[in-house]
Amino acid sequence: MSIWVTCIKGVLGEGITTLAMKSIIIASLIALALAASPALDRTFSPKSEYVYQFDGLMLAGLPSTSSDASQTRISCRARLQAIDDRNIHIQVTDVEFSASHLPQSEQWPKMESLEQRELMQEAKDLLELPFRAQIRNGLISEIQFSTEDAEWSKNSKRVIVNLFSLQKSAPVDEMSQEEKNQELQKDSLFFNVNEKTMEGDCEVAYTIVQDGEKTIYTKSVNFDKCITRPEAAYGLRFGSECKQCEKEGQLVKPQTVYTYTFKNERLEQSEVQSLYTLNVNGQEVIKSEVRTKIVLVEEKKINREIEKVDQSETTTFDNVVFRAPITTCFSLIAKDCTEEPTFAVLAKKLNKNSDELIVKVIRREEEIVVKKTDEEFLVKVDGKKIESSKLEKYEIEILGDNLVVIRLPQGEVRFDGYTIKTNLPSVATKNQLCGLCGNNDGEKDNEFMTADNYETEDVEEFHRSYLLKNEECEVENDRLSEKKNYRNKWNREEKREESQYENTDDDDETENKSVEKTLIKEFSHRICFSLEPVTECRRGYESEETTSKKIRFTCMPRHSENARRFLKESREQNVLDLADFPVSFVEAVKMPTACVAY
Repeated sequence: MSIWVTCIKGVLGEGITTLAMKSIIIASLIALALAASPALDRTFSPKSEYVYQFDGLMLAGLPSTSSDASQTRISCRARLQAIDDRNIHIQVTDVEFSASHLPQSEQWPKMESLEQRELMQEAKDLLELPFRAQIRNGLISEIQFSTEDAEWSKNSKRVIVNLFSLQKSAPVDEMSQEEKNQELQKDSLFFNVNEKTMEGDCEVAYTIVQDGEKTIYTKSVNFDKCITRPEAAYGLRFGSECKQCEKEGQLVKPQTVYTYTFKNERLEQSEVQSLYTLNVNGQEVIKSEVRTKIVLVEEKKINREIEKVDQSETTTFDNVVFRAPITTCFSLIAKDCTEEPTFAVLAKKLNKNSDELIVKVIRREEEIVVKKTDEEFLVKVDGKKIESSKLEKYEIEILGDNLVVIRLPQGEVRFDGYTIKTNLPSVATKNQLCGLCGNNDGEKDNEFMTADNYETEDVEEFHRSYLLKNEECEVENDRLSEKKNYRNKWNREEKREESQYENTDDDDETENKSVEKTLIKEFSHRICFSLEPVTECRRGYESEETTSKKIRFTCMPRHSENARRFLKESREQNVLDLADFPVSFVEAVKMPTACVAY
């Protein structure tokens, strides 16, 4: 299991407890986390290991089949172990890369026909780091990586796990009576359903055909019916402004089709083919194609378990990063440690072998406990279960299917079953906090203040001081005593480098002439906020040079509670925390690269 605790310092302090070179094969794609659905269908048998051969191919060139294309091939083995009905562990081994320019062909080029590309040992080590995921109703859910993993390596692994994600039957409430009758009377079935894949939250069309002992599932993505799409430029870069070019959706035409083959309820093969065509003035000029597939090599009982992804990492309010385990005993994440405390936030694992967390929020005299079951959040206030319709009374809100927001006297706690975010106005709590998220005093050198209010450099001692042991939890002494579970990444070398940097900077050279802010766009019925901060020149300065950058925006109704709250917060702070909100649109924004006094 991988748990991250990140407390981001700013005008808003944010405490997060979370389960934490793009792949050559997916250079055309932006990887997204895959979505969850209720647990129904089973793809893998618990306590079983499956070994798959993975192959990937990326082609880029002119749309003519007679022309050469840049071709990149990847090959590896993927070990998949089904721990139970919902959890799988995966490890990639025997990775090989090759590339060349060859005539385009429907056939996969053999690895030996291309020029071999040697991977550095460091890259191989990253690719071979194990990871784990959850499966619900056949769809891949939460993906958990090692804290040592790199983003390009994670994207490579997302490509592989994407091949295991499918719904083997339509959600009952989304099937028409005609489709239900078809399922009963015919050997084929067709249904449409919205599904999150690596390419967005879009409508997909499933076709299921029975062919003797084989069942073939075909899944086609309808890109004209997407709720959200990832921001992707598909490699296009424009040297000057091009109004028409901003309409990339009209220029790049994507097509993606998945094919899954089952035999005796076992996934024998899965293949994805994605085609991206660049059209200019109605003419195809560039084609990029990505093909990936897995083929089952072996199925057996687990006799040697894949190493667990079991690293917990914390980033405090003052940006100190350390590793410490979250156990079945509550750990104090953050608390108002004044003489009259107003809140405390605690977290623990649901059980020793689970990935799910339980969050407990003590708000004055009120105790709120939240955990996520298979399909919904279970919320208790002072031991009493609260129905969703009555949560507002307790200043609790459920956003979508995957997020609970608990209001605090100042700030809020956000929880999705695996991640806890504690947002606190640091102006009101400066140097008045305690817990794993630190004291929020703006200093990095004194971050490890124990519950007894003395400073230590021992991360384990610091962590243990905020561990609440009682008869309700099993103290995991083995995990707590393993030194590998603890590490302070804010080490002496980093301190020394920062000190040298601060001492050698000239005051004039380090004068901050620009500022990062959340950009707000107001329309008649909605207000939109940039999900990434944009750069502006400070008062008294103007832009000398500018650049254009694509910025994602999230929009909400003008009179909604969230819109009013964020507008109010924007007057007190520059950058808003909008990480949990969906992308509504993407727009090119001009930003200064140099600011001069006017």
